[in-house]
Amino acid sequence: MLYEISFLNGNTLQFEHVTMIAGNKQEAWDKVRELYGDNFEHRLTGTKKISDTDNANQIWFRRTMPDGTKIQLEVWPNADGTTEKQIGVYPICVHSDSHWIRENETFRLTLCRIPQDKVYDLFHELQSGTKTLVDCAEYFYYGDEDAKRLGMNVAY
Repeated sequence: MLYEISFLNGNTLQFEHVTMIAGNKQEAWDKVRELYGDNFEHRLTGTKKISDTDNANQIWFRRTMPDGTKIQLEVWPNADGTTEKQIGVYPICVHSDSHWIRENETFRLTLCRIPQDKVYDLFHELQSGTKTLVDCAEYFYYGDEDAKRLGMNVAY
């Protein structure tokens, strides 16, 4: 099922809304605690079921990296019925290689094939700025093409 959790971050006195897949309300809240850690000061203000999930992708968290780049933690269904967590990133294109993706505009970059037990950590490290997209190049869906778009040092 898809849930939306609302909570007040005690550190910044800021309301946040998170949408995620979970079996029940407690599981949804446990996922928030897993992402932010046990020391996260918070006050749960509400949890509501939005819908039952289908075979479409779901977005669990949306955040912004310190440089302003939008990121989101996603769950995608596989053909065998399992799911895979990925990170969707929306950086600014530095070097355009097609008419679909233009320089100085945002584009979709997918981080995939991440070991599933490392996805939350990587998402949090990107959000906090302890890792950058350069550190994640091995997970770029389009490999060197994505690296070129970011202006990374690869052969053009």
